[in-house]
Amino acid sequence: MAEKYVKEDAPLTDVHKRTLQRCHPDIVPNLEVRDIIDVCHRDSILTSTMIEEVMSEKTSSERCRALLRKLESRPIKAFNSFVDALYEHHDFLATEIQKRLCEETLDQAKAILGLANDIAPTGIKTIEGDELEITKSKLKTIRDMAHQLMVKCNLDETTTLSHNMSETSVDQVDAPIKSTVAPPSPRSMGATLSVVPQQELPVSSYQRETFALPRRRVLEVPQTLQNTPINETIFKYVMSIAVVSTGDYVISGWVNPISRKALLCDDQVNVKKKLVERYAKDVATSTDVVAVSCKAPDIAGSVKLFDIRGEHLRDITSPTIPDPGAMAFNQQQELILADHWKKTISFIDINTGKVVHTTPSGHETYKTGSIGVSNQNNIIITDFGDNSVKIINRQGDQLSCYKGIGCFNKIPSSVCIDSVGHIITAYQTYHDIHLLSPEDNFKKILMSESDGLKKPSAITLNRQGDLVICTCGPVKLFVLKYMD
Repeated sequence: MAEKYVKEDAPLTDVHKRTLQRCHPDIVPNLEVRDIIDVCHRDSILTSTMIEEVMSEKTSSERCRALLRKLESRPIKAFNSFVDALYEHHDFLATEIQKRLCEETLDQAKAILGLANDIAPTGIKTIEGDELEITKSKLKTIRDMAHQLMVKCNLDETTTLSHNMSETSVDQVDAPIKSTVAPPSPRSMGATLSVVPQQELPVSSYQRETFALPRRRVLEVPQTLQNTPINETIFKYVMSIAVVSTGDYVISGWVNPISRKALLCDDQVNVKKKLVERYAKDVATSTDVVAVSCKAPDIAGSVKLFDIRGEHLRDITSPTIPDPGAMAFNQQQELILADHWKKTISFIDINTGKVVHTTPSGHETYKTGSIGVSNQNNIIITDFGDNSVKIINRQGDQLSCYKGIGCFNKIPSSVCIDSVGHIITAYQTYHDIHLLSPEDNFKKILMSESDGLKKPSAITLNRQGDLVICTCGPVKLFVLKYMD
C-alpha cells in the first residue's frame, strides 16, 4: 500500500489554502453549489450545519464563496472529495485546481530546500555522530522522494536523474543539496501527497491523461501576442487596468484629465459598459467584484463596487480614507486601499464596508501609485515618494526596496505580481518593463522601447498569465507572453 506523507485526516495545509484562494476567480463565476451539494453531504465535504449556512446565501456567487471559506477549515480528505466532485460537472475547474496545487507545492518545496541550503553547514563532513546519521537519512529520503516524483510524472530527465543519483552516495556529499530538488507532487489527478513504490497509482474513473508537472520558466525572448491601438475617443491616457473573471478588462483613464472615467471593455478594448463617468482613479477586481476608487474636488472620496457585468452594487466611504487611490484585493478578499496623502494603507471588508486595519501614518515616503499583493500576502507598492518599488507587510513595515537600474530617479508607474511571485514593474518615462524576483531583486527587462514600447502607464495579468500593458505614447494595449 502506498505510503502517505500527508494523512487525509490532517487539516488543510497552507498550500491547499493558497490554491483555493488563487482559484477563486475561476471557481466563483462558474460553479453552482447546488450541482454538488448532495456530494458535499454524502462525502462529508462539509458538515450538515455548514451546508445549511452555505445554502442560506442568496446568490450563486455568495454560496460559492461561503463553500470555499468553509472548505479551508476542513481536512485534506474533504478537499480531495471536493475536487473529485468537480470532475462530474466542472472538470475544467478540477484540472485548474490540481495544476495550481502542484505549482504551489513545488514552489514551497523549492523555497524550503533553498532555506536548507542557506542554513546548512559548509560541508556534511562537519556533522558528526548520531546527527550525521540522521542528516544522511533525511537527505536520502529527499533524494528518493524526488526520484519517485519524476518517475510518476513521466519526465524525460528521470533516467538521467536516477543514473546520477545511483553514482553518488550520501557519504560523498560535500555541499548542501540544490534547491531544485522537490518533494512529492499531488497524486496523479488527485490531491494527497504520496509515494507509490514500484507500482502505478490506481486510476480513478475521471482520469483522462497522465498528469505532468507544470514547468514555468521565463522566456529568453518574450512574445508579443497582441498590439491593439486604443481609440483616442475612449482613452488618451490609461491610469489603471484590471482583469475581470470573465476575461474582460476594467480600465480607468481619460480623454480630458478633468473627466477621468472607468469602463468595462472586452479584450479588444471595445466598451461594454460605463462604470464611472467622472473622477475615477484606480480599479481592482476580485472573484466577482469590480472596485473603482473615486475622488471629486472638495468631496470625500469613495469606492464604487460593481458586479462582473458592470451592475452597481454599493459605495464604500470612510472618514479615515478621505482620498482613496491605488487598490488591490488580497487573498482574504479584503480591499487594500492606499491614501497617499496620509501615507497609509487600509484593509477593508467589502461586505460591511468597515476598515479592518490601517497602517501607521507618517512614513517619509509611501506615496503609493500602484498596489499588488504577493503570494505571501505582503503588499507591493510603487512609491513615487522616493521612486521605488517596496514590499511591506500588513503592519506597514518595509521588507525590501527596489529603485530601478540603468538610470537614477526612475519613476515606477504600475506594478503586478504573477503566479510564481515575480514582481513586474512598468517605467513610463523610460519605456521599459522590469521583471523582479519575489524578493524584489532585478532579473531582466521584459520589454523596452526597442520592442516598440512607448510610455507604459498600466499593467496587469490576464487569465492565461500573460502580461497586459497599456501605453500612452501612442495609446495601445499589448499582450506579452513572457513565461511558458
